[in-house]
Amino acid sequence: MFYGHSEMIAGRIDLALELIETGDHSTKTLAAELGISIPTASRVISALRQRGYSIKSVKNGKAWAYRLMSPKQKSRAISQEATNA
Repeated sequence: MFYGHSEMIAGRIDLALELIETGDHSTKTLAAELGISIPTASRVISALRQRGYSIKSVKNGKAWAYRLMSPKQKSRAISQEATNA
């Protein structure tokens, strides 16, 4: 039973990554697409970040959305943070 639950969570995380790769999604839209609660969607984003994915929150009109940064964008952001420090 525990193994099945782990597989379900891993599948949810993989699907969330695919969704974020295809465009900007808010916590609310991710939750709706994945069939989970908004707090669970936030935990999925945290899990992706812990796995090393650079996911940035961006203002998308009136709402916030998640965007997966490319390696080039990630290195530019790190350089900019180092300059500002």
